[in-house]
Amino acid sequence: MDDEAKYSILIIDGETSDLDLLNHILKSDYTIHVAKSGYCGLKRAAEDRPDVILLSAELPDMSGFEALYTLKDAEVTRGIPVILVSGPASPEEESKGFLLGAVDHISRPLTHSAVKACVRNNIQFMKHIKVIERVGMVDDLTDIPDPRAFHNQMPRSGPERCTKGYPSAF
Repeated sequence: MDDEAKYSILIIDGETSDLDLLNHILKSDYTIHVAKSGYCGLKRAAEDRPDVILLSAELPDMSGFEALYTLKDAEVTRGIPVILVSGPASPEEESKGFLLGAVDHISRPLTHSAVKACVRNNIQFMKHIKVIERVGMVDDLTDIPDPRAFHNQMPRSGPERCTKGYPSAF
């Protein structure tokens, strides 16, 4: 891990014992945020923008799959890696999580080594993606942002704003 800053983890789990265990395992290496329900977790994810989310498949107010779908559907949280945490999952459940956008899966009972390795690997992966995105937005010759970076910074507007006052062919 980089010395400059601790990465942040959001743990969304309705079971206090699992929250406590995951917090205990990860708190020395990461800044930990917790949420005890799906709705609180969705709100915290949008506000805190953690580097990784550990999401229980069983939540008191919604299924983990519903929360995962919502996280991946929202622009503000779409890029955050989500690791599903569940009891021994059937192949269908595991596939469903991956199809909805989970990057990994940890099965209960939770072990220190599995949790630490899974989170560490996904933090590393996320760091590599950010480097690739940053490098891909800078012109190699001039070392200034290229047109893609400019386009990504422009405010998005709907077609009605772009074509106002012009014939519908535009």
